[in-house]
Amino acid sequence: MKDKRDVIVIGAGPGGLVAGTKLQQNGLDVTIIEMCDKVGGLAQSWKNRQKLKNGERTRATMEIIHAILGMDKGGHTYKLLEDMGCDMENIGRFEAAKKFGCLRTPHDSPLEVLNDIDSNRRYLLETFPEKTDDIDRLFDVLRRLNNQLVTDRQDKEWKKNLENFIEPRIDNPYLKLPFYLLTKPTLIRHHRKTFQEIIYTCTKDKDLHAWGSVLFGYDGLPNSRISGTMRSAMLLAYFNGGGPQAPAEHSYQAMFDEIARTFVEVHGGELRTLSRMEEIIVEDGAVKGIKYHDRKTKETKILYADRVIIAGDMKKALLPLKEHLPKKYFRRLEEQEMSISLMSVHAIVDMDLSRYKDELSYAANVLASSRDASEIADGDNFPEHFVMYVSVPTILRPDAGLMRDDADNPTDRYHIVDIVMQSPSISTWNSARSISKKFYNGQKDQYAEMMLQITEDMLIPGLCGSVQYKEVYTAKTIERFCGCTDGAVYNFAATPKQFIPNRFSPQTPIKGLYLTGSTVMSAGVGGAFGGGEMTVRDIEKDK
Repeated sequence: MKDKRDVIVIGAGPGGLVAGTKLQQNGLDVTIIEMCDKVGGLAQSWKNRQKLKNGERTRATMEIIHAILGMDKGGHTYKLLEDMGCDMENIGRFEAAKKFGCLRTPHDSPLEVLNDIDSNRRYLLETFPEKTDDIDRLFDVLRRLNNQLVTDRQDKEWKKNLENFIEPRIDNPYLKLPFYLLTKPTLIRHHRKTFQEIIYTCTKDKDLHAWGSVLFGYDGLPNSRISGTMRSAMLLAYFNGGGPQAPAEHSYQAMFDEIARTFVEVHGGELRTLSRMEEIIVEDGAVKGIKYHDRKTKETKILYADRVIIAGDMKKALLPLKEHLPKKYFRRLEEQEMSISLMSVHAIVDMDLSRYKDELSYAANVLASSRDASEIADGDNFPEHFVMYVSVPTILRPDAGLMRDDADNPTDRYHIVDIVMQSPSISTWNSARSISKKFYNGQKDQYAEMMLQITEDMLIPGLCGSVQYKEVYTAKTIERFCGCTDGAVYNFAATPKQFIPNRFSPQTPIKGLYLTGSTVMSAGVGGAFGGGEMTVRDIEKDK
């Protein structure tokens, strides 16, 4: 007898979890396949037991992501989780850091980014009073973009009513463009521009360009290459939501675990972890199911379905299906530029960081070799050029219980210091690994020590001598454990050419085969959640 479902979702990251849960909630029989032992994908957290240099043992929770949007009550993400049936008590409350970020360089004064648009304008006017005209022009454009990105903030009531009536009736994004020329003129005028080009319409001032570059680590491209609408939308969404939010009582994993629990226990879905997809089965132009390897039983199995959703890496899933895809579609996929990857150091330190509480109150301290380092640094030219994001979650979220003693009780003796930068290229790490595992690990450790030393020199004096334990990941680590092409953490690079309306549609040319998550929307948890919702709408229309 065939093992068959209505829908198979490949990947239990944010997009796959949302798509699977909502479809199961809507009455379809859904199975989610996940290669890892837990859900969350690139946004998952992990809890390990460590033996420190001093001989003690601890239990620390490490996280890849450090910010999310819309988790205040009534926020769009909160409402999505609530509507899916999640128990919000299990997820816990989310709070914004006191301040968004601070750009620090060796030879310039610190440059802050605050949590809302008005505070940022006031701060920049006070810091650069001689640049009032440039600042006013910049914030005028940001305000107009804000009004046009958020429908319920439209200046004109007739525009809002028109959008509410017509927009849901237009499926093709290209057909929406002429309509948006009327309701969103600033947005449409800039939709093919980079963020740098948008800023250039207001000012060429280097300080203001540097201020706008702080989101580099959130979307993975410098001002000169990132889609202007993508960067503007993300920046303004953080401002409208009061800054980057993080779980105050748990790790991020609690949110993804709760979605998975809701999918299985509330709605009756099936989740198969430790199951790696090996092949998507296609016959006569239609999907029939998947072949996957069950790591628990060490067997290769087949699961059938007339609808399969790819919630993981699109290239790895679809490039093997060349014979089933139109040449133009295949070539477009093959030529897609991947985003950057990341390298991170998670260090457990034995030091009193309370004396640096003001400096560490930002969601991220951005340590850079220069104000324009995001345009130059590429990981391979580290340490001459660098942009590093440093956060101390145990200071920002003292009630989250991320650091525990060996009896699993919360402890404030130790802190977790997270340092993230663009990873050297995957080819750099492949070359190191081809020499030997020992050489690869030595290279990782060498980079980690330099990252820690820069952080000590620029932000936390005495850091290096206080490190009791560290974990390091590279582009190769991410590629291995998360299955992304070249370790690309932001999926396809969000250049103007590859961002909305040029993103891939949820529907592929193969009947019954869909895409979801950041592939169809944008990077980040919010973008992946939104991609999940888009796919559900398309499948519901096709039922």
